[in-house]
Amino acid sequence: MMFIVMSFLVGLGVLFVEILDTFQSSRAMASLLQSVCTGLVFGTGMFATIVIKKVGEGHVTTVGGLLAGIGCVGSAFAPSLPVLIFTVGVVTGCGLCTFTVVPYTVTGLMFNKRRNLVFVIVSIGPGLGGFIAPFLNTALIDVFGWRGAFLVLSGLMFQACPIGMLLTVLSKDIQRDKELKAKTKIAYNDIREDNMVVTNLQDTTQMESSSVAYDNVTFVDEYGKSNSSQEEHNGQITSTLQISNTEECKQDSSISEMKDTKQKKESFIESLHLGLFKDFAFIVLGMCLFILMSLLPSINFFFVDMVMSRGFDAQTGSYLLSLIGLSSLAGRFLYLFVRPMVKVSQVTVFATMCMLLSASLLPLVWANTYPTLVAAVVSYGVPLGSCSVAYPTLMYAIAGPKRYASAVGYCETICGLGAFLGGPIAGTVKDTTNSYDGVVLTAMAAMAACGVAFYIVAIRQRCSQHLNKETVSTHL
Repeated sequence: MMFIVMSFLVGLGVLFVEILDTFQSSRAMASLLQSVCTGLVFGTGMFATIVIKKVGEGHVTTVGGLLAGIGCVGSAFAPSLPVLIFTVGVVTGCGLCTFTVVPYTVTGLMFNKRRNLVFVIVSIGPGLGGFIAPFLNTALIDVFGWRGAFLVLSGLMFQACPIGMLLTVLSKDIQRDKELKAKTKIAYNDIREDNMVVTNLQDTTQMESSSVAYDNVTFVDEYGKSNSSQEEHNGQITSTLQISNTEECKQDSSISEMKDTKQKKESFIESLHLGLFKDFAFIVLGMCLFILMSLLPSINFFFVDMVMSRGFDAQTGSYLLSLIGLSSLAGRFLYLFVRPMVKVSQVTVFATMCMLLSASLLPLVWANTYPTLVAAVVSYGVPLGSCSVAYPTLMYAIAGPKRYASAVGYCETICGLGAFLGGPIAGTVKDTTNSYDGVVLTAMAAMAACGVAFYIVAIRQRCSQHLNKETVSTHL
């Protein structure tokens, strides 16, 4: 699913040049095609998370695939640029918005062990999409034109429908398995008081590790016969206590039963986990994502046009854009192998990735020949891929398992707000200065600032852990 999203968004950079020539519009106006689509894909993540909790991942994915496919079909017949912005940006963007949330929420639901490894594997999908999309769209344009390319891409979008159906079945099975596991961890103790039987739910580990002294207690087996010891029936120990005497015992057991059997349902406000916005680390993450998403996607979207402005043709720009995807994929695998060897916090790792990505942007400004462009693209793509794959595990480390789904929605919404602004700003800079160097240099400074901010978060967390250890040792 992430492959579908990123292949479509990255592929728009190749289609952008053809659309620009067809409608003869300004770059600032044509960039709305990318900014509206990317903004909705990421910006509606918070609402997508709420809908997913109510409806389920499978149904949402199926509907999203239908919307995205219909949007691509409509784009093939768009008579004007505003109509194309609506079909690609609004319709397809709304359909793809769930694709960025579902993979990570499903990962948190299905995997308890090696979750970080699964996050890395899921994050490889965007790298593959970024590598294949420029080649695919260039070939489709050569054969069918950009309108025919949208028709072919609609078939790719419709493939999400069977994926959604499969997720519907799997999510039900997983939920059923979790309920069965929860039941197996509970032992039922029947407490018979006179003529009333009260069921007391107690964890088996607590039963085995604790010994309680009772006065006036008679053990009764399942046939009602008294026994001075607990008897084992079918491999399970069934302890049935017959308690006589005081009314206090009856009240205590009734209260215990009500507390144990009553299931507390999470309210709507609690499910939003608004406490995330009181977490300093999450606030820093949100601010950095807003800055990054307003700049980095614009570089990839305008990259083909950037290369053409330096005297190369569109096909060369497409190949170099694919090289960004390939080097990004290499960066993701590099992170997969190197991360287990680095014994530092995830916040520190992400801060280092931001600093490396900032430094890698500078060669894009200087490169004017084909060999230097290739070197600049590779040096930019590798840290970009590593940073992308480190992001979901960083978010999980900050939010925790219970708040992770909400954190994904909030972060995607923040990314969308940044993406709404990035495209028109970059297009305006190009139309005004006839160069994209200002956009690249601004992104470079923003990445360095984000790296410094996350280093500050890492230092705060380190100091907090040190203070907690000192507090515990003082109490002991």
